Amino acid sequence: MARTYAARKKIENKKIENEKSLSVIFAKRRPSVIKKVNELSTRCGVQSAVIIFSPNEKSVYSFGDPSVEVLVSGYLQEHYSAKQHDITEKLKKTKKENQEKSWYNAPIENLGIEELTVLKNALLEVKKQAD
Repeated sequence: MARTYAARKKIENKKIENEKSLSVIFAKRRPSVIKKVNELSTRCGVQSAVIIFSPNEKSVYSFGDPSVEVLVSGYLQEHYSAKQHDITEKLKKTKKENQEKSWYNAPIENLGIEELTVLKNALLEVKKQAD
């Protein structure tokens, strides 16, 4: 007589509303996730980290190879130093473009009547403050 096995039910992937079921499933699946990350790090030789916040937000679980702190700080330092370099370069370029566009950096011969009037008033104000 052949044995018959019950097929596994397909579980719908949606948020569990029942708090008791949620905490049981979280407790059972959390170690599996950490085990998979550890396995990935070991077998593939990669650096990996996982941070898991509990459903009640009272506990935080983490695993990292070499450590979560080392991986996160290294990523942030590399990511933000590259971003900072890009921003600095863009700022220098924008400053240079703005200086080239500024009328007060142009030769006086190239200024219009409005710019000359503003320049005259600014020079008179400087002279008044100097006296």
